[in-house]
Amino acid sequence: MAQSTTTIESVWASKGNLPDNAIVATADGKYPALDGSLITNVGAGDLLAANNLSELTATASVARTNLELGAADTVEFGGFVPPSGTTAEIDTVTNATVGQVMVNLDSGQVVRFTGAATYEVITSAKLHKLDSVAASGTVTLLNSGFVESGLITPSPNVYSPVNLVQVFANGTSLDGQNGTLTSYLYHDGAQGPAGWYDVGNINAGLRDAVVIPADSLLFFTSATGGTKTPMRTHFEVVSEATTPTVILSETLKAGVTYEIGVKLGVGDMLNGNVAINVGYSGLFADSYAVLTADDLDTGVRFGTFEGELLSSNNIALSASGSYGFDSPSIGYYTLTSTVTPSTDGTFTFDIRQLTSSARPLYVNKAEITVSALTT
Repeated sequence: MAQSTTTIESVWASKGNLPDNAIVATADGKYPALDGSLITNVGAGDLLAANNLSELTATASVARTNLELGAADTVEFGGFVPPSGTTAEIDTVTNATVGQVMVNLDSGQVVRFTGAATYEVITSAKLHKLDSVAASGTVTLLNSGFVESGLITPSPNVYSPVNLVQVFANGTSLDGQNGTLTSYLYHDGAQGPAGWYDVGNINAGLRDAVVIPADSLLFFTSATGGTKTPMRTHFEVVSEATTPTVILSETLKAGVTYEIGVKLGVGDMLNGNVAINVGYSGLFADSYAVLTADDLDTGVRFGTFEGELLSSNNIALSASGSYGFDSPSIGYYTLTSTVTPSTDGTFTFDIRQLTSSARPLYVNKAEITVSALTT
């Protein structure tokens, strides 16, 4: 049955725009607006937004940018940044979803929530190895201190040395054999001018001015034969007591527990002239440290010393110091400490001479680790 229809315009004209009045599409499928005009372009394009959905724009890329949807319809993992916070801020979270992750800004670790207010660390502790300061090779055989320290005994016969030092220049590999080997002896003057000679070329004369390469491996042979004593490669020469040579300087965060280790070889040509300072510019809530000292020339361990680590720890390695022994000609020192700062600060480890002397300290390459054990 055919239905009779009346245009909306005639309805509004006779009855006005009242509730429950029907809205009928026009012949071309468009709907009139409440003010009588026609709504156009519905379905003719994308719903586009600029600053918010109440503001339309004709540029899709602008809408995507304003809605933070990225440049295209792809998953952009490179732009994903997980939430982050300090240890204190993470500890205050009480409404997390299991599996959510956060980055701890204090320790650099990632934590995963196991409950609304509990989490676990899912990344390795912050760990890095550092070298000592840049090596410097400004020491010659003449002022090396090898004879004065007793490492080298003067030889009456240049063709039958009592002992000698073997120098592997640029011997930086683990086995120390990738360098160029030269052996030197010190002659006491019985057969000619006293001083240093190249064992392989005695007739070349004195070699006092030869500079010991900073990147080298030194072997000191015993006067009685047997095992050679090495002094490892890459040394920094320290010849005064005023300005310390900084081995480690690391920023620590309050509330994080760290394990800090320093392994360092030091050749002391004066003996008993090593001063080590371990310091922290802030305060510790808890601290503990162990220091061991070994004589690589004789194979003797001087001792293992342990106790609380203070904000400033001055360790004098001399017979008159608190430890009661002189630092050896070829020594090896290991410091292991576990600290929990109560305030932010900088942890330092440095070395200098107790008394300025022309007999240098040879500070070898250091192995340093700093690990954040907790968040």
